[in-house]
Amino acid sequence: MAPRATRARKTRSSGPKGPFVHIIKNLFQNEVTPNRNDDEAARPAPRGTAVLTRDIRGWRVAKSLDRLLEQVNRMAPDRKKASDGSIGDASHQTRDSDHNPWVIDGTTGVVTARDITHDPKNGCDAQMIADSIVASRDKRVKYIIWNRKICSAAVSPWKWRAYGGANPHTKHIHISVLPKKDEYDDESDWDLTAVAVADLQSGFDAPTLSAIELAWGKKVDKAFKEKVIAISAKLGIDPNHLMAAMAFESARTFRADIVNPGSGATGLIQFMPSTARSLGTTTAKLGKMTAVKQLDYVEAYFSPYRGKLRDLDDLYMAILWPRAVAKPASYVLFANPQAPYRANRGLDANDDGAVTKAEAASRVRQHLVEGLRQELRG
Repeated sequence: MAPRATRARKTRSSGPKGPFVHIIKNLFQNEVTPNRNDDEAARPAPRGTAVLTRDIRGWRVAKSLDRLLEQVNRMAPDRKKASDGSIGDASHQTRDSDHNPWVIDGTTGVVTARDITHDPKNGCDAQMIADSIVASRDKRVKYIIWNRKICSAAVSPWKWRAYGGANPHTKHIHISVLPKKDEYDDESDWDLTAVAVADLQSGFDAPTLSAIELAWGKKVDKAFKEKVIAISAKLGIDPNHLMAAMAFESARTFRADIVNPGSGATGLIQFMPSTARSLGTTTAKLGKMTAVKQLDYVEAYFSPYRGKLRDLDDLYMAILWPRAVAKPASYVLFANPQAPYRANRGLDANDDGAVTKAEAASRVRQHLVEGLRQELRG
């Protein structure tokens, strides 16, 4: 098990009266989409807004779209959200739009569209999201609008066509889901990595994901391995590096419940208690999860480093000493007589009173070499 270091977020409307009042009130008190003319050209003929005159008691967003937002936020926790939104403003009420709560579930209106801001610099690439959802042909999708194009599940199914609406959708992606409850409220995970995983699979020259051989692959099951590949594709890292880091941190066990008795660090990457809390959980809860489930938290932990993990050394620094990510190999992490040095003195290979990035990562590199041996690779 690896040694541990101390590791240091009311607008008012003068809109229509009568049956629209309750809806308009909600529009301006909740997550209103800022994207005007958002899906105005999504259909060849308007359906009209008569359905909105029905007596409804509030509104909500389709659960499938809430799940999508949750996944995107986990994938890109630092992303910008300027163009995010679900329910439409007063202008949407005057026309046919999935941003209106026109689908009725009992007495509640359901919004079946969501906008997500394009922010590739911070890990939210709308093109990747669009391509992956289209590649997966998700059964919940009604249509997607992105970058002057629209892709529908019904019209020219799953083929991108030109979109002529006033809003070009270059700053956000629009996703609409079908109006059937078992589809719009289906909370299954969305496949946001289909394209990235396919590229990674191609890089390994493997006919299927299961055929990809990873370091330490014979120590884990198929579900674990495939999830590691998906996470690595999203992070833009070599899955062998993630496997080597987890092998090192978990003392080669890949157990979710393994605990460092000295620090209380737990699990696949030895989550510190403070780190677990920052991810919305505890080490006790992490220790009770399956290893596959705990990988969700591994992904959440590494997501802020997306695009910054150039090699195995950087990946391990994100775990041990994040300020060393992207630093040169000679960068000094700990020096005598500091407390972190005393806690990690075993990493000082030449016993010169300083632990460099290269020295700290050397054991993880050894775990990569070990894990790639024929009897462990799989």
